[in-house]
Amino acid sequence: PLTLGTKFGLGMAINDGDQATPGQRGWGGLGAHAIVFGKSPSETALISLGTAATGDDRLFLSAINPGIASFTFRVNDKGSSLVNVSSAKLTIDGKVVPLTSKPKVGDATDFAYTLTAPFTAGNHSYAISVKDTLGNTVTDSSIFTSAAVATLTAAQQATAVDKTKSGFTWRVFQNDEIASTSLDDAESALAGTLVSAGGGPLQNLANQNDPGVALAAGVKVGSTFKYEISGVVNFGQQAGDNNGFFGPDDQMPGIPGVAGTDDGIAGEVVSFVDLPAGVVTLGVSAGERFRAQAGFINKITDASLLGEGTSSSVKFFVQDAGIYPIRVLLQGTTGNAYIELFSVNAAGDKVLVNDLTNGGYKAYRVGTAPDKGSLKVVGLPPAPLTGTALTGIVVNTSTKTITADLPTSGAQAYLTISPVVTITSAKISGGKLVITYQ
Repeated sequence: PLTLGTKFGLGMAINDGDQATPGQRGWGGLGAHAIVFGKSPSETALISLGTAATGDDRLFLSAINPGIASFTFRVNDKGSSLVNVSSAKLTIDGKVVPLTSKPKVGDATDFAYTLTAPFTAGNHSYAISVKDTLGNTVTDSSIFTSAAVATLTAAQQATAVDKTKSGFTWRVFQNDEIASTSLDDAESALAGTLVSAGGGPLQNLANQNDPGVALAAGVKVGSTFKYEISGVVNFGQQAGDNNGFFGPDDQMPGIPGVAGTDDGIAGEVVSFVDLPAGVVTLGVSAGERFRAQAGFINKITDASLLGEGTSSSVKFFVQDAGIYPIRVLLQGTTGNAYIELFSVNAAGDKVLVNDLTNGGYKAYRVGTAPDKGSLKVVGLPPAPLTGTALTGIVVNTSTKTITADLPTSGAQAYLTISPVVTITSAKISGGKLVITYQ
């Protein structure tokens, strides 16, 4: 029975979404972390039943949102309890971090902490403390979990980009015999190494002379046909279909194949896309499965994996604004194969990449993707060691560079770095080896 003195935990989460801005636009509540980051009874608010009493107004916290490389929250005034902006403090993993605030709108003041790189994957703690102008303090603390996301750096940017040729290239391989749902088999088909049921190489039956939405007929590249597209990627097996988010579909180049069929498709979209710094969200709407990669795409095992699976949005972090190689693999073994490549802005609006009229990212179809290279200066060296250790080593943790004197007269030398770091570039400058790490 709920008698005087009874105590219990209560968790309430209130989602806010409006007709003009559908979806979850913010949330608040009481003991809300008992619900929003999994079911956590220990995060409920303690309720103690007592006699009726008067109380004072208190400002309150809402819209607490940890992001990929940011943490934001809102402070709401209540009655005479008004936020003291300079008092707001956010602690992440035991360290007080710098906050910025926006001008108050109505009763709400928004605060933000912005990182220069994504949160590391795993659990993080946070604590918020803010005072009102009467001297009262409101606090909140909990744990949030960050997922691993790809980070693109200047070393992965494209070169020799021809900005007079906008758009994408499309390579395609089609044979009804491709029935596997493995993305690796789609990669094998494009590489020309997929074996037919009879034991020989599988034949590409895509129609080289049916360009669809492409500028011209396909050019044979290995076992595939390659087409140039000057507009956007929004095509399907049949022109006029309304698949995905954007319609009507353009005709997929090379499809249907010369046998009149359109199953067993392995396709590849490549473009050099001008991306801003910060968190970027790209969407891939595909009939079956896709794999999106960026950076060192000349070798698929070196490329940064942005995401794969069925149709979805993928988030990644761009450390340095610039033009990056983007590669999307499409698998369409059976059913209705189609593909759309778009961006998603902060308001949740979807815009096809290279749809400049509606604010889409600029994309170019001609450029050069960088190679990752074979530099191996991470971790512990193999035993036994040969040569001598490099000298004059200086580590600058501010600029994240390591410099070392080069050996004389071509002598063998080695450098060990522990713990392991990710090397983003290495060059010789002024008689020294200069390594930049992440």
